[in-house]
Amino acid sequence: KQKTKTSLLHPPESLNDLGAFESLRVPGKEEFRELREQPSDPQAEQELINSIEQVYFSADPFDIVKYELEKLPPVLNLQELEEYRDKLKQQQSAVSKKVADLILEKQPAYVKELERVTSLQTGLQLAAVICTNGRRYCFLWLCSLSSNYLKSYCEIYH
Repeated sequence: KQKTKTSLLHPPESLNDLGAFESLRVPGKEEFRELREQPSDPQAEQELINSIEQVYFSADPFDIVKYELEKLPPVLNLQELEEYRDKLKQQQSAVSKKVADLILEKQPAYVKELERVTSLQTGLQLAAVICTNGRRYCFLWLCSLSSNYLKSYCEIYH
């Protein structure tokens, strides 16, 4: 029996002949995670971010779902919808990566500032203890002074 060539034009005759199509399988969760972690082109990511409509950068709240639904044509085309969905996912991914990169970029400055704030907080707590103790000693000194003054006054006039 002569083995037939398996391709997209000549599909396999049985499930046992699917070996040629193994490379077309859908990647698993781990493979998707690895794909996300691969380095990407910063220029392409910036172009994706620049392609986002300005309405999404507005500080004014609006109904995103309603906005997107109103943009749909009267007759829907599944392939166009899937392409648009994929574009939105790519834009969202690019924005998420940009935000993560900015957070990582600013992290050393954040840590340094947090250490400075912690140091200031410790210094203020120490100052509060010193002030409290100073007030206590002043009060005791005034009581002692008043007591000595009263004793002297009483001795002189009695």
